[in-house]
Amino acid sequence: MTQYDDHIPVMLDEVIEAINPTDGETYVDGTFGAGGYSAAILNHADCKIVGFDRDINAYNAGQTIVEKYSPRLSLINDRFSQIENRLDHKI
Repeated sequence: MTQYDDHIPVMLDEVIEAINPTDGETYVDGTFGAGGYSAAILNHADCKIVGFDRDINAYNAGQTIVEKYSPRLSLINDRFSQIENRLDHKI
Protein backbone atom coordinates (compact mmCIF):
# COMPACT_ATOMS: atom_id res chain seq x y z
CA MET A 1 0.00 0.00 0.00
CA THR A 2 1.28 3.46 -0.86
CA GLN A 3 0.42 6.95 0.30
CA TYR A 4 -1.66 7.25 -2.87
CA ASP A 5 -3.95 4.32 -2.09
CA ASP A 6 -5.79 5.97 0.81
CA HIS A 7 -6.15 9.49 -0.54
CA ILE A 8 -9.66 10.97 -0.36
CA PRO A 9 -10.08 14.18 -2.39
CA VAL A 10 -11.24 17.15 -0.32
CA MET A 11 -14.51 18.82 -1.36
CA LEU A 12 -14.92 16.46 -4.32
CA ASP A 13 -18.63 17.17 -4.81
CA GLU A 14 -17.99 20.91 -4.80
CA VAL A 15 -15.17 20.57 -7.34
CA ILE A 16 -17.33 18.48 -9.68
CA GLU A 17 -20.15 21.00 -9.37
CA ALA A 18 -17.82 23.92 -10.10
CA ILE A 19 -16.14 22.24 -13.08
CA ASN A 20 -19.36 20.66 -14.38
CA PRO A 21 -17.53 18.13 -16.60
CA THR A 22 -18.98 17.89 -20.08
CA ASP A 23 -18.85 15.08 -22.64
CA GLY A 24 -16.30 15.67 -25.38
CA GLU A 25 -14.23 18.25 -23.49
CA THR A 26 -10.59 18.00 -22.44
CA TYR A 27 -9.45 19.02 -18.96
CA VAL A 28 -6.03 19.46 -17.39
CA ASP A 29 -5.30 18.26 -13.86
CA GLY A 30 -2.22 20.27 -12.93
CA THR A 31 -1.63 18.41 -9.67
CA PHE A 32 -2.66 14.82 -10.41
CA GLY A 33 -1.44 13.35 -7.09
CA ALA A 34 -3.43 10.21 -6.37
CA GLY A 35 -5.80 10.87 -9.28
CA GLY A 36 -9.00 11.14 -7.25
CA TYR A 37 -10.27 14.29 -8.91
CA SER A 38 -9.39 13.07 -12.39
CA ALA A 39 -11.15 9.74 -11.81
CA ALA A 40 -14.26 11.50 -10.52
CA ILE A 41 -14.33 13.83 -13.54
CA LEU A 42 -13.92 10.88 -15.92
CA ASN A 43 -16.72 9.04 -14.13
CA HIS A 44 -18.96 12.08 -14.45
CA ALA A 45 -18.53 12.73 -18.18
CA ASP A 46 -17.19 11.13 -21.35
CA CYS A 47 -14.29 13.55 -21.50
CA LYS A 48 -10.49 13.48 -21.58
CA ILE A 49 -7.94 14.54 -18.98
CA VAL A 50 -4.25 15.27 -19.23
CA GLY A 51 -2.75 15.03 -15.76
CA PHE A 52 0.53 16.55 -14.63
CA ASP A 53 2.57 15.53 -11.61
CA ARG A 54 6.23 16.24 -11.00
CA ASP A 55 6.46 13.51 -8.35
CA ILE A 56 7.70 10.34 -10.06
CA ASN A 57 6.04 8.24 -7.36
CA ALA A 58 2.65 9.82 -8.07
CA TYR A 59 3.24 9.38 -11.80
CA ASN A 60 4.12 5.70 -11.37
CA ALA A 61 1.20 5.04 -8.99
CA GLY A 62 -1.11 6.82 -11.44
CA GLN A 63 -0.41 4.34 -14.22
CA THR A 64 -3.09 2.02 -12.82
CA ILE A 65 -5.65 4.81 -13.20
CA VAL A 66 -4.35 5.63 -16.67
CA GLU A 67 -4.86 1.99 -17.71
CA LYS A 68 -8.39 1.98 -16.28
CA TYR A 69 -9.45 5.10 -18.20
CA SER A 70 -7.36 4.66 -21.35
CA PRO A 71 -7.46 6.37 -23.79
CA ARG A 72 -9.29 9.20 -22.01
CA LEU A 73 -6.55 9.81 -19.44
CA SER A 74 -2.89 10.55 -20.02
CA LEU A 75 -0.33 11.47 -17.42
CA ILE A 76 2.78 13.60 -17.80
CA ASN A 77 5.65 13.51 -15.31
CA ASP A 78 6.46 17.22 -15.23
CA ARG A 79 5.65 20.48 -13.45
CA PHE A 80 2.33 22.09 -14.31
CA SER A 81 4.34 25.18 -15.24
CA GLN A 82 5.29 23.18 -18.36
CA ILE A 83 1.68 22.87 -19.57
CA GLU A 84 2.19 25.13 -22.59
CA ASN A 85 5.27 23.16 -23.64
CA ARG A 86 3.79 19.70 -23.11
CA LEU A 87 0.12 19.85 -24.12
CA ASP A 88 0.40 20.25 -27.88
CA HIS A 89 1.00 16.54 -28.41
CA LYS A 90 -1.65 15.37 -25.90
CA ILE A 91 -4.77 17.26 -26.97
